[in-house]
This record gives sequence, structure tokens and C-alpha cells, in this order.
Amino acid sequence: FYSKRITNIIKKKDEINLEKIFSNLQKNKVGIKVDIEEDEYKIIDDIIKNSSKIVFLIIEFHQIEMKNEIFVDSLKKINKFFDIVHLHGNNHEKVLKNGLPNVIEISFVNKNNNLDYINFPKNFPIDKLDFPNNPFKPDININFS
Repeated sequence: FYSKRITNIIKKKDEINLEKIFSNLQKNKVGIKVDIEEDEYKIIDDIIKNSSKIVFLIIEFHQIEMKNEIFVDSLKKINKFFDIVHLHGNNHEKVLKNGLPNVIEISFVNKNNNLDYINFPKNFPIDKLDFPNNPFKPDININFS
């Protein structure tokens, strides 16, 4: 492991961009966890460009209310290559008028995995899998029934 700051524009020796990370991969397929406090929107195109190397992807999207248009556009781009398999709302933030949390973690699986999603859950959180980010507040319920 090397300590590097991931950025779009490399200015310092201790910085790297996603393109360089993907070109340095020893394996063909990886899983990626993205929680970069509103900068997730800046790397969506790099993720899509390298989607064939990504088996699964977990992204925490921040400030959905304020960044709604870019959030929706990001999901549309990602859904061309990945299926949504799980959602979890961050209960440190508010719930919006549409019922979605202002911060949500979404798990995706690459469509090339050819998985069958007949029994996809329609209610979140899932018991014994999900736990509230803030244990002193109730978890955020998301229902697609």
C-alpha cells in the first residue's frame, strides 16, 4: 500500500489519478468503495471508462438535494454498466421530500456478471445486514413496494 491522494489533476509527487491507478492494477478485476465527500461526482466518467475492470462498486453519494441533477445523471451513466443491488441511507443526514436520504450508499454489480435479480429486495434497510450510521437515531427506511 502507498499513501497517495487521489485527484483529477496531479500536481505533487504524492498524488495520483484514477487512470493511473487502473493502469497499475495487477489483476484484471477489482471492487471499488468510493466515499469522498461530494467529490464522487467528479470521478464517475473515469469509473465508466474503466467499468470492464470493476466487478462491484459501492459509492456513497452526498448532498443529493443540492446536487440532484448530477446525482441522477451519474446514476444513469453507471446503470448502463452496473446493476443496483443494495441501498442504505445515511441517517446522519435528513430525508428528502421524495423519501430518499440526502446521503445514500449504493452498491452496484457489473452487468457482465450475468447475475439474476429476480429476488431483489424492495425494502431497506435489510435486517442483520444494515445498521444505522448514527446508532442513536433510527435507520432510514427505503421502500419500493
